[in-house]
Amino acid sequence: MPGGFRVGPSMMLPVPRHFPFDAAVSTQFGFPKIRDSADMETDLQALLLKRNQELSPLAHEQTAISNLVCQVQSVLDTIIVSPPSALDQYALDEVRQVGSYKKGTMIRGKNVADIVVVFRTLPTPEAVKALEEHVLDGLRKVPESQIGTHMLYDDGASFKITHTATRAVVNVMVSTVHQNLHNLDPLFHVDPDAVKLHLKAVRHARWFEENAHHSTVKVLVRLLKDVQSRFTGFSALTCWHLEVLSHFSVMNNPEHTILSLPVAFKRFFQLLAAGLLLPGSVGIGDPCENPKIRLQGALEPEEQDAVAQTAQDILRLLCHGEYYKVIGFDEKFNGIGDALLKLKGGVVFQPSEAVYDERSFETNGLLALTGQTTA
Repeated sequence: MPGGFRVGPSMMLPVPRHFPFDAAVSTQFGFPKIRDSADMETDLQALLLKRNQELSPLAHEQTAISNLVCQVQSVLDTIIVSPPSALDQYALDEVRQVGSYKKGTMIRGKNVADIVVVFRTLPTPEAVKALEEHVLDGLRKVPESQIGTHMLYDDGASFKITHTATRAVVNVMVSTVHQNLHNLDPLFHVDPDAVKLHLKAVRHARWFEENAHHSTVKVLVRLLKDVQSRFTGFSALTCWHLEVLSHFSVMNNPEHTILSLPVAFKRFFQLLAAGLLLPGSVGIGDPCENPKIRLQGALEPEEQDAVAQTAQDILRLLCHGEYYKVIGFDEKFNGIGDALLKLKGGVVFQPSEAVYDERSFETNGLLALTGQTTA
């Protein structure tokens, strides 16, 4: 665009931002309140709770991962209190549990926990290797620890520990205190991007613990992770997207009440279908970043379009009572493709088509994002 600039996915668009329609807050502006029948909400509630039970880790999985986490945490705490000579020059600041295990949103069959070790010093490959060796040495001293394979990841900033019998896994990820981030040098230190990502995980875990600890939010996150795994249009959404949006769907309303699970479940798709993460939308601010940073900033335009398109299709399925397809009880349903679907009552479902056009975007820049046309 002559005299203009190329728009990147994370840049702030200099256009008026719109508020997408939100049925949960529209009533204060005179929009009539919409209620599903009590039977419909009861049926959806029962299906969602049943699916959550199927997705929740089994008792033996929870026991296995909890035991391994406690063992690793204990060894790391000992290293902080009484650091071995090999780690004297690499002072540790804190150890934090992060991820799905910490947040209580794990899914059955994925028995993995994450721990971040924050260095006061700049983390080098030698420091991570020394930490790995001392953690393993400490675990071998624990009776019946049965530690099996361990592996240093390619980024050099993390390693995993696997229990031989239970196959539970703990990922130990390395970061550093915030004031050190600008001093990271990839020639001398472990991957700076990985270090920053791990520190961000600490902030996310802290925010979730303080703000999103309600059981309805946790159940919704688990259900949405499952939905995401079956609908490819949501593949660009991260766990952090799902967590923040779940918290918003459950907690953010004029009455400041906790919405029921079926209402929050549908609201999640309603918000995305209305364009919450599309260009030009006010979106939702990232609660752990600068207020100007919006959640949709991490998505490319075609990914934003795919998210909105998929949410619209899911809402149409829900409106026709196809709860089994959306929630995951219909084993023959493999997600929304290009083919027509026959729904209840003989209704023929035609999947939505993509709106984003890369060629138009490249040619018209902001005009393609805002829907404006040239004179």
